[in-house]
Amino acid sequence: MLDVIDLKIINSVMEDARKSFRTIAREVGLSTPTVKARFDRLLKIGVIKRIMPIIDVNAIANKINAIVMLKSKPSNIHNLANKLAEFEEVRSVYLLSSNNLMLLVTVANANELDEFINKISSNDVMDISSQLITRIIKDEPLALIDIKSMIKVRCEYCNKEVSKPLVAKIKGYNRYFCCTSCITLYKSKYRV
Repeated sequence: MLDVIDLKIINSVMEDARKSFRTIAREVGLSTPTVKARFDRLLKIGVIKRIMPIIDVNAIANKINAIVMLKSKPSNIHNLANKLAEFEEVRSVYLLSSNNLMLLVTVANANELDEFINKISSNDVMDISSQLITRIIKDEPLALIDIKSMIKVRCEYCNKEVSKPLVAKIKGYNRYFCCTSCITLYKSKYRV
């Protein structure tokens, strides 16, 4: 389960993945080792898949981006998507409605794009079309983390899911509760 601090760490990393854990710790109000531990947990559970640079292909000579749209037989769309994801040229695979797939592809030139399209044509593919990307105006990660809408907070004492938690600062950390009774019981149980 993610809490407010996890989401703040994610947003901070999305803003600039080069930030040190110390900088992020200052932003979220925790110690550096705590932020590192939380970050490692987010990696381990798969919320953060990896940290990598976003390359502007237009700034690199001899590379072009293209969108490739495919229509597949419904019975094999997932297998086809997984096979296509293994190609080095394929940067992203999106499963769309109506048994369509959209690929973001990076190749050296238009001839290489044609070769790639011929390579992926099969009996499972009913239709293929492609468009060269002539200019990228905006290219951001797909995930938008909105703390208000994404968070599922559980009471620190009774573990009940809470939509509007009560926040109590205990030993320097924000703790989330469903009611004042749980705050009192928590403090009593942990002698704080």
